[in-house]
Amino acid sequence: MTVQEYNDTHPQWSKALERLEEFARGEGFEESIKWKMPSYAWQGRLVVGIGAFKHYVGLFFHQGALLEDSAQVLQNAQAGKTKGMRQWRFGSAQEIEDQKSLIRSYLRESRQNAQEGKTVERKARTLCIPEELMQAWNVDPSLKESFYALNKSAQIEYAVHISEAKRVETRLRRLEKAKPLILSGRTLYDRYKQ
Repeated sequence: MTVQEYNDTHPQWSKALERLEEFARGEGFEESIKWKMPSYAWQGRLVVGIGAFKHYVGLFFHQGALLEDSAQVLQNAQAGKTKGMRQWRFGSAQEIEDQKSLIRSYLRESRQNAQEGKTVERKARTLCIPEELMQAWNVDPSLKESFYALNKSAQIEYAVHISEAKRVETRLRRLEKAKPLILSGRTLYDRYKQ
């Protein structure tokens, strides 16, 4: 997928997306597609993403918690889940145009933070294997072997995904969907990566 193809899938936001992309390119960011969305990096470090949704388009600052945010425009991308990511939502292309100098200043500050190597400290996650997964290992030992062949981050993603469901039925359904992915050596979120 290209940036243009992404924009074509969101015709109602095409002008807004193009303007945000223009600002990012204007600050010297390297453009690519990550997680099926336009993404911008500085010296190989992912800095900002651009996404279109039903009611808004947004800038997603990967280390946004480090931004000064003097205009108070940023919000936590997923409160309680993301520590560093912050998003800035826009409801129209005109709103973007009205705030273009502010947008550029946030992009410049993000680039400067990346250049200086600043990052939000992440709390180390621990691996807690859900009971349902351990029971599945007793039935199919190759599942356990495949699970531990994955990197630690992927193991944690699967464990959290299964265990965070409140109902047993939901945990079992998630486990069933995860089994073929684990056995094939794929991570839970491979489908979003490019």
